Amino acid sequence: MATSTTKSPSDGDWWETSTPEETLAIWRSGVARWHANRWPSLRGSGDTTDAHQGRCVRLLLCLHPNPSVPLLAAAACHDVQECVTGDVPGPAKTGHFGKELAFLEAKVAVEMGLPAVFGREGRWLKLVDMLDTYLWASLVEPRTWDDPEWIALGQQIIHAAEDLGCIDVVAAMLEKPPG
Repeated sequence: MATSTTKSPSDGDWWETSTPEETLAIWRSGVARWHANRWPSLRGSGDTTDAHQGRCVRLLLCLHPNPSVPLLAAAACHDVQECVTGDVPGPAKTGHFGKELAFLEAKVAVEMGLPAVFGREGRWLKLVDMLDTYLWASLVEPRTWDDPEWIALGQQIIHAAEDLGCIDVVAAMLEKPPG
């Protein structure tokens, strides 16, 4: 039986040292997303952190020329800590509260032994996280296409995709459908 160990973010074999309790916590970590969004269509969309994380992995597989196992693992688990902290709405993730929340989420992620990536791989994770959020919202709520906050998120995604060399595909994904 595995024993609990402190895992560094660079450990590529975090799953081999997870305890049964940690594994179960990760397995049942799905949290409802969009619960505090202003648009009822997003609040009632049924999206969860589990579904979001799975879509992020698939986006990486489509966009990244050679994603590493640690990057895929981090994408698959990047919101698991929200089973403890909850899914906090984006506007609350700014200022002092945002910094405190980021610290708490990082602490919980380390305590849970979740994989983490930094540098260029961290930027890839951030890209697919933002991209999935944008795509889901625009699919479920067409008003996002004309909303200043969502337009700004689209610009962040474009800049990240330029930096990572996948701008052509991402730009095509962000095109507003006709009609």
